Amino acid sequence: RPRVLLLDEPTASVDVGSAAKIKAALGEARKNWGTTLVVVSHDFQWLYEVADEVVSLFNGRIASFGPENLFAGSWKASSAGGAEYLLEDGQRIKASDFSGEENVASLSPDNILLSEKEPSGLSVRNSLKGYVSQMLYENGSGRVLVRVVVGGHALTARLTAEAVQELALHPGKNVWALFKASALRWLA
Repeated sequence: RPRVLLLDEPTASVDVGSAAKIKAALGEARKNWGTTLVVVSHDFQWLYEVADEVVSLFNGRIASFGPENLFAGSWKASSAGGAEYLLEDGQRIKASDFSGEENVASLSPDNILLSEKEPSGLSVRNSLKGYVSQMLYENGSGRVLVRVVVGGHALTARLTAEAVQELALHPGKNVWALFKASALRWLA
């Protein structure tokens, strides 16, 4: 009946059935004994379904509390001012300022809007075409984390259940991810 369990990738390199058993055992320990779980994992779906709090780390430092979108290195000064990050398909992410080529920009999922159509007449400088790859219910918030792949890079947006319904979102659906250049903040 441990008070705390420290777990580093507890479901890595195990088959699906074993991973389910591990997750169930940890859930039972938490429920029956009040065990606090401290988990390091890349299994985002599981984490966001069960965790009370998620802390994102980058280079050993806290990047955010909850999910975060990171864009590391390859930033270039833009002729229009600020910076640009080139994605695999040629789309560009624009930041309103420039902190250096090898720095990391962070974008909160709360700052990303999704649209079914390419928008026009908006002040956002980032309008990126992609597709929904995954949707996860976020434990405790009542919101849905929607992963959108744009130019080979996965972005996570946090939406209300109503917004997900209105947009009729589902994996595979083409969408536009929108965010302001000023929403990006520099970590390093």
